[in-house]
Amino acid sequence: MLIINSACARNERLVSYFDTEAGPVIQVMVGAVNVSAIDTVWQEKVTPPSGFNIRRTSHVSEQIRLSRGEEMARFNLGSTVIMLLPENITWNQDLQAGQKVLLGQSLGRF
Repeated sequence: MLIINSACARNERLVSYFDTEAGPVIQVMVGAVNVSAIDTVWQEKVTPPSGFNIRRTSHVSEQIRLSRGEEMARFNLGSTVIMLLPENITWNQDLQAGQKVLLGQSLGRF
């Protein structure tokens, strides 16, 4: 799995690139002004408390592996996650626009 984090201030953004068996997956976590921080399971707090610098880190050498349904990251107060997935995904047909997605809930399968 290839993981590269990029975080910057203002509205915090954490972009992670995953090289998976099904193809590339990109997770973009967008934290609003008062979110306070974004944590990942591989680096803990990755967003700075203040500042306007873009920081880039690479965790390729760590050979990070996540199991299906395992937590990847969290907001300390909540915000938005954008997932970019390969075309070969079969979406969970029970999902509806505007519906909250819970931790561990299936979005679909490769």
